[in-house]
Amino acid sequence: MNDQPLRIQDAFQAAGARGMSGMSSHSLDKLLGFHVPPPPIRVRPWWFSAQELNEPLVFHLDPWLVEPIFGRDGTVLSEMEWMSQALLRVDPTDTGELVEITVFGQPGVKTRVKNIIQSLAVWFRELLACLPAKKIKRLEEFLKASSPYPETTQHPVEYKQDGNN
Repeated sequence: MNDQPLRIQDAFQAAGARGMSGMSSHSLDKLLGFHVPPPPIRVRPWWFSAQELNEPLVFHLDPWLVEPIFGRDGTVLSEMEWMSQALLRVDPTDTGELVEITVFGQPGVKTRVKNIIQSLAVWFRELLACLPAKKIKRLEEFLKASSPYPETTQHPVEYKQDGNN
């Protein structure tokens, strides 16, 4: 018996050689060589006290609102945290139908940040609702401007009330 401890990779290779895993030892080597980075560790900012991590404020948004509000890949998130003096966490829910927003901070700050984010959500919803109407109006204006026939305000044939022309 060998005195060296058995490595997990050696055990997988032995299992692959015996055909127990259903994968070749070469594909197992590739799989085991794949490095999964650990999740990023967030350090609490110097301006944020540890007591404010208690009792976070949690609310939900539609998933399509996350990118317009927080930027692509959360680029605006750190700036929002700095300016509001609150910590924000954006997580998808288990169902995937909503996104959970968690706000840490002083009670007044948490409420203000929630109101700001919800106001932005309402603004983006209204903007999205207006876009089709604006596009249709611009299309109509374009078609009127590019039409070869001039628009007439009166019909060339006048109709009389008594029915005689």
